[in-house]
Amino acid sequence: MLDEIDKKLIEMLTTNGRRSLSEMGKKLGLSHVAIKKRLDKLCTKNIMKIVSAINFSRLKLKAVMILAEVRTSGDIDKILKKYSSCPRMVLLSTAMGRFNLIAIMVGENDSTIESILTVCSFRREKGIMKSEVHLINSILIPRFIPIKIVAEKRGTIAPCGMDCSNCKRYLQGLCLACPATEVYRGIL
Repeated sequence: MLDEIDKKLIEMLTTNGRRSLSEMGKKLGLSHVAIKKRLDKLCTKNIMKIVSAINFSRLKLKAVMILAEVRTSGDIDKILKKYSSCPRMVLLSTAMGRFNLIAIMVGENDSTIESILTVCSFRREKGIMKSEVHLINSILIPRFIPIKIVAEKRGTIAPCGMDCSNCKRYLQGLCLACPATEVYRGIL
C-alpha cells in the first residue's frame, strides 16, 4: 500500500509540514508534479491528511484522559456522533479490555478541565457504566497535536448540545465555555 517513496514523503511532512513540493522532489529525485500526484493520491485514498498541529505546552493547555466502560457498540456510536465536532476532543478511540472507550480532551486551566469532567463530559452519557479519569501532566510525544480551532464562533450551544451561556460553572467564571461558541472566553 505504501512504497518507500510514500513513506519518505510522509516522514518529511511529519517533521515539517511546510516543506515545498520542489524541496521534497529534489531529496527524492522526482519532479514537484510527481510529488503532488503522490500526495494527492495518499490524501484521496484517506491514507494521510495534511493538517495543522498546535504546540500543546506552548499554549499551556491542560489535558485529561478518560477511560470509559460503555455497555454496547450502539452506545459508543451515539457518543462518537455527539462528540465528533467537540473542539476539546483530541482523541476518541475504542479499546480492548475493561475500558472500551478512551478520550483525551483539552482545557485551558484546571477549572475548565473540571467542567469537562463534571458538566459537559460524556462520562454522564447513557450506556457508560464506569469511567476512570487521568489528568495528563505533559504531552511529550508528539509535541504538536491536531487541536480543533474554531475561527467562527456561533451561538451559545456547543456541538455536544450544551448551552454554555446558561451553564452554572460558566456564569460563575469557572469555565471558559466551548471554543465553538460566541460566549467562549479562552485562547482557542
